[in-house]
Amino acid sequence: MESARLYRLLHRGSEGDASFYIDACRGAGSVLELGCGFGRLLAPLAQDGMQVTGVDRDEAMLKLAAETVADLSPEDAGRVALLEGDMTRFDAGKKFDRVLIPFNGLYCLSSDEAVLSCFKTAKAHLAENGRLLFDVYTVDPEDEPNPGEEDEDAVEYLTTILDGDREIDVRERDVWDPQASTVEVTYLFTFREGGAARQVRQTIVHRYMTPETTLQLLDQAGFRVMAKYGGFTREEPDRDSVHLIVEAG
Repeated sequence: MESARLYRLLHRGSEGDASFYIDACRGAGSVLELGCGFGRLLAPLAQDGMQVTGVDRDEAMLKLAAETVADLSPEDAGRVALLEGDMTRFDAGKKFDRVLIPFNGLYCLSSDEAVLSCFKTAKAHLAENGRLLFDVYTVDPEDEPNPGEEDEDAVEYLTTILDGDREIDVRERDVWDPQASTVEVTYLFTFREGGAARQVRQTIVHRYMTPETTLQLLDQAGFRVMAKYGGFTREEPDRDSVHLIVEAG
């Protein structure tokens, strides 16, 4: 549970993503979020009047999501349902006007086959005229470090976060594997507790894809791209875009 709480403290989403998704869901009666985590987006979506279902396979994250929902008003909390499940293969038993896969959720999947299965699962849960929306960060293979070019022991200071009155220093180490299209990110949390220091490590592995591969898999799942953006203010994507944001139906 500590690992999930540290994740919640550190990972607050991409700048502007919450506003983007809330705006994209306005007018929709029901929303399904795949990989809902600790409920960062579920809460504002429910507060905006939508019926929201969040799915995650991590039990600890779902417990934090339940805490997030419990902090809402009874009316807003009543609009949220939480399900434990794998976003590549589950059945919520209903269809939705919007399906969301935010904050690089697709990169948590270990293969193209898993991504395709996730897209097919999303498609199966879309109501008529429904929309799928997702975002991932972009990677230029030419900019990736080659094995042996990076110092795997190098740890860089990232930020200091607050947990109540406690300060937690966070350092980060990235290890790229272009052959496997993965990046292994290790966070080292150092707690300042009186005169002593306590450290906790947390590792996240992303398997990234080129935009071309992502869109090919989307097409194979039966989707048609309605819009593509390079940022959360709906700017056109270009080779310098940090994000790929897609709306499909």
